[in-house]
Amino acid sequence: MTKLFKPLFSIFLFFTAVTGVSFLTSGESRAQGTCKIALTKIAEGGEGLIFEFQVEVGGDTGSAEFIGGQTSVGNFGSGEPVTLTELPNAGWELADKSCETGPGVVVTEVEDGFTFDCLNPSEFVQGECTFTNVRAASNVPTLSQWGMISAVALLGLIGVFFAIRWKRAQAV
Repeated sequence: MTKLFKPLFSIFLFFTAVTGVSFLTSGESRAQGTCKIALTKIAEGGEGLIFEFQVEVGGDTGSAEFIGGQTSVGNFGSGEPVTLTELPNAGWELADKSCETGPGVVVTEVEDGFTFDCLNPSEFVQGECTFTNVRAASNVPTLSQWGMISAVALLGLIGVFFAIRWKRAQAV
């Protein structure tokens, strides 16, 4: 239970802080409120694994954790855009990311993430974003590659053996 509680609590604290920072730093004449984005983390074979994200709000940088295979709804305030970028995770790579929003939220794609700008806050979920990860390709040779490496080494040794034998035959 604590493995699940800690990341969910950190997500709650993050989005609470983002909302507070947005309200405090907003100097624009936009309506005050919150927008909602449902963030889904897909990582086949990595369900329950924690993926870290960098969060930037008005020049302030923080972090958030999302669990593979789960969806979290994040609230963020109007005023300052929120940039969410996935940080590298050992053994995994970001394969795809998509985001669909309704009116009131402008989403801009950035490298490994999105920037959300809440223009018209309301009480319903205004967007759904999905980050999909796959296992990173491994550079370890397969069994057939090891077989080829062994065959080349064996042929090299046989060649050296016959070269030495031919050289000795020429010397006599």
